[in-house]
Amino acid sequence: LFLILAIRLKSMNAYNTVTIVLFFFLDFASSSFYPITSKTPFILQVFVNLNPLSYIVYSARDILSYNLPNAALQPMLVIFIVMSVFLGIALKLYGNVRTGA
Repeated sequence: LFLILAIRLKSMNAYNTVTIVLFFFLDFASSSFYPITSKTPFILQVFVNLNPLSYIVYSARDILSYNLPNAALQPMLVIFIVMSVFLGIALKLYGNVRTGA
């Protein structure tokens, strides 16, 4: 995602501003600071489960609690798929960028 932003945004200041705001939003909208339980509002559960950072947190928690390999496999697979999709988009966009000389 950040590679796509780096390709599309024209100035370094715009890139820095957008990435800081985006990362701040993704960080606090993940399950890194609070657990997601059945008492969590449904809309927040949906949003947290769509957030790729939540899957990194799930994997880290499973690895640190020695729940290997089964518990960490599904979040790691989701991370790999999301990363592959965004990398493909970034490479396609990067091929379309003209170098200014």
